[in-house]
Amino acid sequence: MSDETGEVPAFACCSVGIGRWFWVGWESESAARAFAPTMASGYEASAARAEARAAERVGPQLRRLPAKWASAYKRGG
Repeated sequence: MSDETGEVPAFACCSVGIGRWFWVGWESESAARAFAPTMASGYEASAARAEARAAERVGPQLRRLPAKWASAYKRGG
């Protein structure tokens, strides 16, 4: 994470079925835009639980990105 730019970790989550949410976290939004490796990812039962797990794994101050970012990552693109 770059302290010079003041960037915070970023995450996105998307629904992947009834009661199942996929989440993914990056070092920063710029890392996500650069297709950098993720810091963590996983599945949870709700969007709120996905956000809580992302905060636990990536850092308490998060920038939420649109769901399409998680969906694209999950699809491999």
